[in-house]
Amino acid sequence: MTTLHIVPKFVAPGPSEFQASFWMDLSPNYDPANQAEVSAAITDWLQDMYDIIIPMVRTVITATEYVCYVRDLLTGEDSELFTGNWTFAGTNSTDSQAPQVAATINARAVLSDRPAQKRMIPFTDNQMSEGILSAGTITNCLNFAAQWTAVRPPTANYSYTPGLVSKGTPEVFSAFTGVTAVNAAVGTVRSRKRGLGI
Repeated sequence: MTTLHIVPKFVAPGPSEFQASFWMDLSPNYDPANQAEVSAAITDWLQDMYDIIIPMVRTVITATEYVCYVRDLLTGEDSELFTGNWTFAGTNSTDSQAPQVAATINARAVLSDRPAQKRMIPFTDNQMSEGILSAGTITNCLNFAAQWTAVRPPTANYSYTPGLVSKGTPEVFSAFTGVTAVNAAVGTVRSRKRGLGI
């Protein structure tokens, strides 16, 4: 198997940059000859997740690219495989919450005692009231979580299993159980720095 680390990137005026971090088990091992096949599968996965939250994000936040790395679980190091293009542009004209304010999705994994946490890109002000997400926003986040954690449709040469990588020596990839939850209260991200996945 090959453990992929997938990092989609976003930009907004400011200038502000955001990026996320996702893990996927690719089986059998990655072959560079099949890059187009794997890239298309990753693009579909990102679109299936992020299309759900387009109406919750301000129009000025757009996607730029994603970077796909292979993770060496023995050393904890990434090696870049390829970059790819995908499409995301918010459609909400309301002002965004501050970059440090983020909705949080939790996802359980088979071999981990602690859930994976996904800090979302900034939502607009009208997705919450006094720091509490609206019912519709929570539903959309749960739908995002379902796409994030579900085993992906196989392609001609590969199967795709999302999960998390637990820190340690060596690191361990663990598939998701499908159990997810959304924090009703938004949290704060200490910083969203260049090169930091969320």
